[in-house]
Amino acid sequence: MEAGDLPKGLDLTPPALLLLLISVTRVAFAGLWIAVAPGEARVTIRYMYRAFALVLVAALAFVACGDEESGPTQEDLDAARAAASEAAEAVDRLETRVESLEDDLASADDAAADVAQRLRKATKSLRASLGNLRASLGEIRSTASDAVSSAEAAAGQVGAVARDLSVLEDRFNFHLSKHGG
Repeated sequence: MEAGDLPKGLDLTPPALLLLLISVTRVAFAGLWIAVAPGEARVTIRYMYRAFALVLVAALAFVACGDEESGPTQEDLDAARAAASEAAEAVDRLETRVESLEDDLASADDAAADVAQRLRKATKSLRASLGNLRASLGEIRSTASDAVSSAEAAAGQVGAVARDLSVLEDRFNFHLSKHGG
């Protein structure tokens, strides 16, 4: 076998290269998803960048392995390199933007945790205040019941005194009318 010969059974026709590109892409994106919680996934730019670079290399290999007769010209290769360079720069800009957004998200998460902590403290304080209020209401009810009982007893005594006074007044009037009054 000479240096330029391919092993038997190795097919580098465009359909075979396309299948190779698809396989490489699937492998590149297989590790892209990171489980955050059961049933949830999060994509990170670092993995996307690596996968993009792998796909870009596979695409360039696909373009470079074409037949010489139908292969791309130098202009096509230069245009592909320029497009790949622009895409890599765009990915770098996006990575910077995503890192900034991740920082903003972390700040927002910290703020949300602070608000949740303050809410827990306020809830605890409110529950303690409600407990004190319930205890005070219980004492007030007890005191009010005692006051009602005392008032009822006093009203009964006032009624008895009023009856006694009425009887005494009637007797006094009777004696006054009989004995010179």
